Amino acid sequence: MGKSTKGKLSSVPRGYTPKQSADNKKHPATRPWFEDSYLWWLALAALLAATWGAYHFGLTSKWFLDDYGNIVNNGALALSDLSFSTLWHAVWSFDAGPLGRPISLATFAIQRYYDGLDPYAFKVVNLALHLVTTLLIAGFTRSLLGAWRTRFAPDLKAWRVEWIALAIAACWALHPMNLTPILYAVQRETLLGNLFMVGGLWAYVAIRRHLSSNWLTVGLLVASTAIFTALAALSKEIGVLLPLLLLLVEFFVLDFRDHDGERARNLWLFYLLLVVIPGIYGFWWALPQVFNSHAYVSRAFTLGERVLTEGRVVIWYLGLVVAPRLSAMGLYHDDFTISSGLLSPPTTLLSFLLIAVLFAAAWWLRKRRPLVALGIVWFFAAQVLESTIWPLEIAFEHRIYLADWGIILAVFALFILPLRRVQWQRAGIVACVLAIFALGLTTTVRSWHWRSNLALAKVLAHNHPQSPRSTYLLARLYTNLSLSGHESYAQPAFQAARKAAQVPNAGLDPWVAMILLAAQTGRHVEPSWFDGMVKSVGEGPLTVSDVNALEALVSCYTKHQCKITRNSLNRLFKAIYHSPHITELGMNYANVLVTQANLIGYDTPAERARSGPLLLKAAKAVPNVAQFQVNVFNIALEDGHIEEARRAYEHIQKMNKLGKLDYTLDRLRPRLEAAERRARAPAPATTR
Repeated sequence: MGKSTKGKLSSVPRGYTPKQSADNKKHPATRPWFEDSYLWWLALAALLAATWGAYHFGLTSKWFLDDYGNIVNNGALALSDLSFSTLWHAVWSFDAGPLGRPISLATFAIQRYYDGLDPYAFKVVNLALHLVTTLLIAGFTRSLLGAWRTRFAPDLKAWRVEWIALAIAACWALHPMNLTPILYAVQRETLLGNLFMVGGLWAYVAIRRHLSSNWLTVGLLVASTAIFTALAALSKEIGVLLPLLLLLVEFFVLDFRDHDGERARNLWLFYLLLVVIPGIYGFWWALPQVFNSHAYVSRAFTLGERVLTEGRVVIWYLGLVVAPRLSAMGLYHDDFTISSGLLSPPTTLLSFLLIAVLFAAAWWLRKRRPLVALGIVWFFAAQVLESTIWPLEIAFEHRIYLADWGIILAVFALFILPLRRVQWQRAGIVACVLAIFALGLTTTVRSWHWRSNLALAKVLAHNHPQSPRSTYLLARLYTNLSLSGHESYAQPAFQAARKAAQVPNAGLDPWVAMILLAAQTGRHVEPSWFDGMVKSVGEGPLTVSDVNALEALVSCYTKHQCKITRNSLNRLFKAIYHSPHITELGMNYANVLVTQANLIGYDTPAERARSGPLLLKAAKAVPNVAQFQVNVFNIALEDGHIEEARRAYEHIQKMNKLGKLDYTLDRLRPRLEAAERRARAPAPATTR
């Protein structure tokens, strides 16, 4: 019987690698197909195509809400050429925010020059920007998860982390809560601001992952972050949050360490220059803007009520990110109940308790599950400007365009990344595919709702019956169709307007719509309609929509198209001047004065004697609006008060920042000089 070889050591020397046989050379070991990088890029291309397909139905809708004031009716954007001076004047001629948003306005002006006022073209560009941001989100998420893997999970396969990053980007790109910035044309401002922010985030993580934190690297970080922050903030003010989001990434994932694990001590200069100093300056700048007596006079809520309500709003956003419901979404959310106390309604207190629990969980998870902690805090930090103390409207979905990425990241980090067993990983893959498909399908359905303004208005009025804007939108569209010759829409327009007028805080819009319809169809104007308008203006602060409706009503009367009496209009103006805080409403008050002056007229000396003081009062109410000073200039010249005209002209000169009023001054200067020459000319000699 031969000796057994079991348990004997091999005679092959340690470290020796046997040569491959000829058969092994013919059939080398290959990586699994899902590890090939080209497939990742193919999947990313498929995601972009699917995103375009999901949103393309809504590209055929028209203009909405602020589109008119910022794009359609903004004559400054109508460029005669593409010279630098013309474009410079256009982007600085409109007060679009504290920083002016010149980059966004420049894109509007340039596209209007090439495409005219074609809403389809504007929305196509918006969708293209969303696709670019999707690319940046995928790259940033991939880089961030790579940094997390290096520090917290080095045993995790790199390819798996990359595919999870792509799945996160897919959920974000196809999420229905991100639809309004794309199909609401003016929200290109949001798209551009967030695009540059994501670019800055990716650049920061890439530099931190691959370069040591010497002074040259810190200088590179300062330069790149400053550039991206400036580009983002000059698109929309939310861009100033980029350094704050970088701080969160650093605190939760990068941990102020180099790629070799050493403490990055030189980063203090970066955060001093781009977080601490700007944060202190911004805080002191914001205090007088928010805590002055006039900040909230144009709102139907106070500072305290807004803060209490926003606690419920952000939790409502959170619920829609985790479990989207089409019936809860919309273009307008002016039907959101205002919180007047922690228990009014009780969900106010519950919301703040949940927010506290989430922050406590983030702190507890900062070492155990840093990506979950980052996602939670990110969601709230990205809303710190628009969902806190500023006197903005209560809720808009575009405010969480980038914030919802944090919740998606947290969900994946909590449920998908920790899976280690093969069978659970396969279940995770199925769950990801189903989630992406469900989000894409929901967005496609919502995009279909946006295929036309009328289709959307019907959905909004049905889903938000207590929303003044949603219900009036349907009435306005029916009214416009009727006024444009489609008489079959007159009856539905009356019905929709009457229904909209019964909604709390409806304003003047539905009542004026009924008067315009009556003028077009030859119906009698009911006295109760003016009663409704008088009651409406007495219930709350006059809004921009109310002023626009008033202007339309006066225009209809002066053109002798509406069968209403002058006494009815005078009664309405009297009620407006007795409405709450009317003299504190700035532009709204001034525009009411100008509208009444237009009603009186300027043709005769008697009319100018009555309308002139109204224009002067408007200029005094809002002294830093150029057009009101132009009105003062014109009145003074017509009355022969040259010194007063000179003062108005000099006032306009002082307002001419960055040359934005050059055209206005060039138009006024010859008239002033001609008047001064006439005044200096000697009187003609008289003969006996």
